[in-house]
Amino acid sequence: WNDGSYPGDSTTNTCEVNGCKTRTDGDCLCRTTVSESVVFTDVDNIISKGDVMSKLFLGALGPQDGSVSSDISDDVRVHVVGGNIDGNTVFEVHDKGRTLYLKNVLSTVSIEGWEMAPQIYEAEDALISNARVSSNTDSATGGLYVDASDGDSTTSVEWTVNVPISGTYSISLRYASNVDRRPLSVFVNNQEVLRRATNQNPVIQVANLG
Repeated sequence: WNDGSYPGDSTTNTCEVNGCKTRTDGDCLCRTTVSESVVFTDVDNIISKGDVMSKLFLGALGPQDGSVSSDISDDVRVHVVGGNIDGNTVFEVHDKGRTLYLKNVLSTVSIEGWEMAPQIYEAEDALISNARVSSNTDSATGGLYVDASDGDSTTSVEWTVNVPISGTYSISLRYASNVDRRPLSVFVNNQEVLRRATNQNPVIQVANLG
């Protein structure tokens, strides 16, 4: 990490702040992209072996076929293809009895965050207990909705949700009521979760419960 900071290393630099996903073990899961750039474009500016080893970190199997070799110093030899100092150039470094072949490339990994397409689960397609599917409305998706039994605590709608990896996900529920307050409970993996309604009036369609 360029600045020594990485997603999830503090309470302020969280996975979410970096657009990443929080796994159940607390680690961050981030999508990444990799870009490569040429480090040295002119060998005349290379001063020492240390200069090469402090800037090149990717190993190579050896010089490419057709390379032309020349010594920069007693410890550094450069292998050039086609007369150009570019990404095909390999530096040969002799250090502490070892021979190292290093690519003239800097590989940079960038965080792109986590993106998952929203999944929509309809109540009428779920496992329904002590409730009926009705179709006398135009406000529900496809005209169908689950009509819960008023005052029956055994009424439930259960979805089986598959996710690509264990972790924390955001959910929202949409429902409507034509009577006075009708308390609902939300359970995830048999554990009741806190509900935070953005609209406290259940007579109007309510979104973003989770």
